[in-house]
Order: sequence, then C-alpha cells, then structure tokens
Amino acid sequence: MKFRLMTLLCCLSFSLIASAQASGGQIRRPVQRQPGNTKNRTVTSPKPSSTTSSIVVDIPVNTPPAIQPILIGDLATYNVVVSTFSILANAQGLCQTLRDKGWGAQIYLDSSNMYRVLMLGTSNEPEAVLYRNHARETYPNAWILKIENGKEIRYETSSRESENKSNGSNKQIVMPMFPGGPSGLFQFLSQNVHYPEICEKNGIQGRVVVNVIVEADGSINEAWVEHSVDLNLDREALRVVRSMPKWIPGNDNGNPIRVKYSIPITFRL
Repeated sequence: MKFRLMTLLCCLSFSLIASAQASGGQIRRPVQRQPGNTKNRTVTSPKPSSTTSSIVVDIPVNTPPAIQPILIGDLATYNVVVSTFSILANAQGLCQTLRDKGWGAQIYLDSSNMYRVLMLGTSNEPEAVLYRNHARETYPNAWILKIENGKEIRYETSSRESENKSNGSNKQIVMPMFPGGPSGLFQFLSQNVHYPEICEKNGIQGRVVVNVIVEADGSINEAWVEHSVDLNLDREALRVVRSMPKWIPGNDNGNPIRVKYSIPITFRL
C-alpha cells in the first residue's frame, strides 16, 4: 500500500515538473471563480492595424457635365464648322475653349460618326458666311455645313464669288455687325441674359432664335421670335435683344441699308 502511494506521488511530481518546464518554468494555478459571480466576461482582442489607405476625391457639386454631341435633328440650317475629330474628348476640349471665349459652340455627331465642333448655327445664309469668315481668322479651315431635307451638304460660296467677278459685278453687301464683332455680341449676351427662375426650376432649356431689323443708323426697332422654346425664355431673349446698343449698320456699296438679322440665344442648364 505504501509502495503504491509513493509510486503515485512520484508520477504526479514528474507530471508537474514536465508541465512547468513546458510553460517556461512556471506552474499555473487554476483560476477560482468567485461565488455569486456567474457572469461571463467577453474579451475583445485589438484588431490588427490596416496598412491599406484610401483616397477620397471631392467633386464640386457645380461641376458641369461633359459637353455631349447633338444629332442632325437639333441643327440649324447653316452651321459654321471649325474642326472635326474622331475622338469625342478632343472635340469636347475645343468646344469648351470656344464657349469660354463667348461662342455658343456645340458638338455634332455626323453621319460618318465624326465629331464636328460648330461655332454657330443659324437660319440666315449671309450671317453664316459672315461668321465663317470671322472664324477663319483663327481656324483657316472653317466651313459651312448646310442641312437640307435631313441631309448634310458642304455649303460653298466660292463659286458665287467667282461668278460675280467673271460677270464684272462689283456689287457688295456688307452685313451689320455688333460693336466688337461676333465675340462682342456673345459677350453682351452672356453678361445680360438672365435665366428665368421658373424655367430653371422646371428644367426648361433650348435655343431661341430672335429676328431683328438693323436700321440704316444701326438701331434695332423691330424684333420678334422666329423659333420659340418657352414663353418665359422668349420674353427674356426679346428683352436682351431690345436692350442692345446701336450696331454698325450694313451697307450696299458703302450706302447704309436696313438688314434683317437672326440672333440665336441658347438657354442651357
């Protein structure tokens, strides 16, 4: 009996020593739970720090959307084309540059899927020729795109000019001009046109065309809406046109004359 008890004590001692060596030389005592404290404790281990960083880009609320191309149904009869691109982003860049200068520029996606940057659209042939000639001062290859019966036509005036020269005709009609030229006109419009509040709230936008009669003394006594979008937009367009200063009058061989002129005003949100 004594031998068996000694054997058990020796085995128990050996087991405790082995456990102490495995745990770094320390013998851990069991934790005794205090009476009455039966609530389990939850241990939250700290989360490993993340090495991944995120970049937040703040986009201004008033950032305008990229200029989108229009289709043939939105074109005027005569359109002054300043350049053509196969890549939309390039066309958008030039179009924005023209708008910053005060031009009502737009991008047209033609039937061959090319992006044409338009400086102006008008229903008035002499006006288109005048603006094309002005555009050629910066863009020598500017030309006129005419829309006729839903088809695209490259409109040329060189044949008419050469025909007049061959017939010995020296007759020359000069169109009236706003003080400062086309850029002066667009600057005046951009500074004086106020978007009607009711149209802005209801998302109404579009292109109003106002016809005027520029008198021989450069004054504007008649003005009416040729192409209407909304009554409030029409009224604002007429108000601004009627407030214009005197123009440089048109002339026929140096003699001042009355001339009908079309002014497109685009309201865009």
